[in-house]
Amino acid sequence: MDNTVNTANFEKVKKPIWQKILDFPLVPIVEILLLLVLGKYVGTFIANLFRFFANEQNIDSVRFLAGQFATAGVVIVQILYMWLVKPHRPMLKTLGRKIPGNNMKLAIIGLLVGLLMNVSAIMVALVNKNVSFHIGGGSIIMFILFFIAVLFQASNEEILCRCFLYHRFNKIFKRPAVAMFIASTLFGFLHLLNPGVSPLAIINVILAGLWLGLLMYCFDSIWMAIAAHLGWNYSQSIIFGLPNSGNTSAFSLLKYDMASATNSFAYNVDFGVEGTVFVCIMLLVIDCGLIVYAITKKKQPTDVYL
Repeated sequence: MDNTVNTANFEKVKKPIWQKILDFPLVPIVEILLLLVLGKYVGTFIANLFRFFANEQNIDSVRFLAGQFATAGVVIVQILYMWLVKPHRPMLKTLGRKIPGNNMKLAIIGLLVGLLMNVSAIMVALVNKNVSFHIGGGSIIMFILFFIAVLFQASNEEILCRCFLYHRFNKIFKRPAVAMFIASTLFGFLHLLNPGVSPLAIINVILAGLWLGLLMYCFDSIWMAIAAHLGWNYSQSIIFGLPNSGNTSAFSLLKYDMASATNSFAYNVDFGVEGTVFVCIMLLVIDCGLIVYAITKKKQPTDVYL
């Protein structure tokens, strides 16, 4: 009896001990915690560079800008880690142009979708008289710098959740839906310590994570997910000056009257529009629509490990 095939199959599925450790479900969570800690140190160094540009007139804006740019520290650490750990290198493919969906067309569409969704939510709050605005202003250079800074902030969370966590858990469980749900849930948990957080706010952040994950999945484009995240955050923080997941920008085109802001189905004074029933319904509808689209069109993003 020839056992050559059976032996070959056994050798094929047998994993080295280090691979078994990496594939243990809790390991990716430990990895991201370490990446966040190390990234914070690098980010602090980057943020401290902005001290040279601060003065009495702009110190609040520069401090907030520095905080946004500090997220570049986590981006740098994540990319270095994926490159240094050989089994993780395939994940770097998702960031490059070799992936079909990573192109400027889908990135621009993602940016516009993020802007439109956020503006729609804010307009409902405005029509409902929960918020009012006046002109804040600022230099064009600062708006450009904040665009770059918010891009780093969005890239940080998308690379962490839609690149690293999604692909790590997809490799472990072989179930894209499971991987996306875990990554989105952890995305929500990362906001647990944000100012003004509530159970509904965390649910909405998880739903937002699913929305961004589904964009990546349906269009095979993390660029689109990053751009949509950028569009939402830039609109909310830098254009309208509203709380972004509880954090209010010190620099924005418009300023809202905090004293007259009121809670409703469309606005939360502590967490902004992200903590509302309206955004919850909006995200549920969009997520369901993307799921139906993915199923009917039989969408399947690039498997970087093949």
